[in-house]
Amino acid sequence: MFKGRGLAAMILYTIYDPSVVFQNVDYYNQEKLNSGFAEMEVNGVRVLAAPAQNEGMRIERLLSTNPMHFLDPRLQPGVSIPEKRSQGG
Repeated sequence: MFKGRGLAAMILYTIYDPSVVFQNVDYYNQEKLNSGFAEMEVNGVRVLAAPAQNEGMRIERLLSTNPMHFLDPRLQPGVSIPEKRSQGG
């Protein structure tokens, strides 16, 4: 970490959206943070999903480090999930 004049800087490597990591920081839109995003497992892969218009969920992003998961068309962002599956997180 770099320290100087009371400031510290570091690099944060994560698969999570910055709004999830820094959800208690004032400059993020709190209404958007509480809009129903949920971590769930689809086809054995962890994803971040949001409510869809058809009462199901919609994949927003993959929470995987396996490159093959990103090539699976069933796991691409925007794909509808009919019902909530095993939720966690």
